[in-house]
Amino acid sequence: AQETLRAVGLLLEEFGGSSVAVRGLPAPVAGADPVELLEGILSRIGSEEDARPEALVEGVLAGIACRAAVKAGERLGRDQVADLLRAAEELTHAHTCPHGRPTRLTLSRGRLERWFHRTV
Repeated sequence: AQETLRAVGLLLEEFGGSSVAVRGLPAPVAGADPVELLEGILSRIGSEEDARPEALVEGVLAGIACRAAVKAGERLGRDQVADLLRAAEELTHAHTCPHGRPTRLTLSRGRLERWFHRTV
């Protein structure tokens, strides 16, 4: 497990007894909670089909992102929505979540008019 953790960029150091100190995180996850990241990777080691370090980190990050995502019924302010849309434009895969669900829908004017019983 220690080799895998080092391979993903987690730098750990013994910190007395059964504790460890996290001394470094992979650059793409520098803002992540180190405890959550470490626990997620440890739980995935040995249980994932794809045990490549990149796949382990990606799986943990997808889980973290999903838990932090805006949930159904949650209200956002106009600025929050604008910030999210702006940030989404910079993503490589902006049209689906990590689970493959669509994040955007395109509705034609005609379809909207039919829903509201307007003539097209």
